[in-house]
Amino acid sequence: MSPEEYEEARKAADKTQTKELGRGRKAYLGKDGSTIVIHDPNHPDAGTVFRRDPATLDEYWRGLE
Repeated sequence: MSPEEYEEARKAADKTQTKELGRGRKAYLGKDGSTIVIHDPNHPDAGTVFRRDPATLDEYWRGLE
């Protein structure tokens, strides 16, 4: 994923579904209900974007730290 694609995904994430994580990171749940964006300002690539199966998303989201 290019830096531009990452930034586009981060901007498209649902800002009402966020979670503060350790080490200054922040997670955003995508509006589609299956995409997770993790913004990491301490990492050179600024974070990651990935999709989870909607059936397991809630459990994964609760486990994020």
